[in-house]
Amino acid sequence: MYRLNKAEGELGVLITKKVCNKDRRTAGYVIAYIEPNGLIDKDGRFKVGDELVNVNGQSLRGLSMEEARN
Repeated sequence: MYRLNKAEGELGVLITKKVCNKDRRTAGYVIAYIEPNGLIDKDGRFKVGDELVNVNGQSLRGLSMEEARN
């Protein structure tokens, strides 16, 4: 698990839903694309396919895409 402190600006990623196969509910979100020279790209620890579990201490599991973006 990695922790990244976001001072200002965007993280520089696109996310996609990670879906549970049994009930098709959203289990969380994974990184689908990393913007070159964005905060996550510059950090270097995160890769496409990594799951985002929490953002600012809030779990992303079960959230809609709109809720996860905010």
